Amino acid sequence: MNKEFVTYEQALALKELGFDEPCILLYRGLDTQPVCQMGYEFKTEKNSDYNDETNYWLTVPTYSQAFRWFREKHDLEGVVQQANDYTWYKFSIYQKSNFYTTEGWKVLKSKGLEYETHKEAESACLDKLIEIVRLPKS
Repeated sequence: MNKEFVTYEQALALKELGFDEPCILLYRGLDTQPVCQMGYEFKTEKNSDYNDETNYWLTVPTYSQAFRWFREKHDLEGVVQQANDYTWYKFSIYQKSNFYTTEGWKVLKSKGLEYETHKEAESACLDKLIEIVRLPKS
């Protein structure tokens, strides 16, 4: 199940970029195992629920949540694809265009790197999305 959730480093970077969406898991300190805050009821937490600059409590989104956040907040779409011969994976990043096209998206970054698993490509794609948003705007 842990493979569904972003790493501590990615969660911290997302928080620094303004990610503040409800999550069911939290990182406690530098513990690499997320903890669940649900108890008897379905409960979610947001980074803004903790006014702690030490990042002791840090929400843990799923990869799906993180990709949706980039799509909705930054108009960036990360796509993981299997190669034509089904032996490796790659990713592409698209940006919503400010001009009208039939598709409305342009290729921003297409990595030619090969990854053995979908998970590796998905994690690398998220890292690249974080890197792109961190870049100073010109």
